[in-house]
Amino acid sequence: MLIICGSCESVIPLENLANRLAEKLAASLGYDAEKQAVIAYGLKGILQLLVLALLLLVLGLLFSAVGALFTVYLTVALYRKYSGGGHASSMEVCTLFSGIICLLLGLSGKMMAAWTLPLWSRFLLLFLTFAAAFLITFQKAPIDSPNKPIRSPEKRGRMRRGSFLVLAAAFLFACFFLIRNSGCGYALLLAVLWQAFTLTPPGVAFIGLIDRIFSGKAGRSY
Repeated sequence: MLIICGSCESVIPLENLANRLAEKLAASLGYDAEKQAVIAYGLKGILQLLVLALLLLVLGLLFSAVGALFTVYLTVALYRKYSGGGHASSMEVCTLFSGIICLLLGLSGKMMAAWTLPLWSRFLLLFLTFAAAFLITFQKAPIDSPNKPIRSPEKRGRMRRGSFLVLAAAFLFACFFLIRNSGCGYALLLAVLWQAFTLTPPGVAFIGLIDRIFSGKAGRSY
């Protein structure tokens, strides 16, 4: 499952757990290796989702920013599901980096709400953010994973349309939050900008750099 850092295929503790569970389920159900791999892939996504949700809940409670953190998480997760973006090499790096990004963007959104900007300034930020996001999405999306390339033109078209639908929905939610000067509104804008950035060559390179730093794999190519 793609959350913020993309697909995660290397073998690490959580993935070992998912693989063991998949092996037991496949054996009990009489499934072959192909179906076992499908089960394992789904379990990896579920485990990553649960771990990241728990991490964000703990961080949100510690910093009194649960709403802002989950706003970032949901915005990026839905946008990224269709648009793709830069990818990390492991579930550990993906989950840890996702938590850090959600925390930084969520707290930044909460801080921006404390500025109490006039309404026209909030909507100027709104239109500039979404103008940039729509333009980048139009030019770049969808970006596929090295492990799961998009070969079907039909699927590419569906993902492209999905990206624009997510942006349209995010725009409406951002309007609602920003009228109320809510930190969730600013967090949503930052989340959209972040995900749009990961669609660009500098964004892909940045994710690659962070992945190398976190995993210690200097010289890895992306």
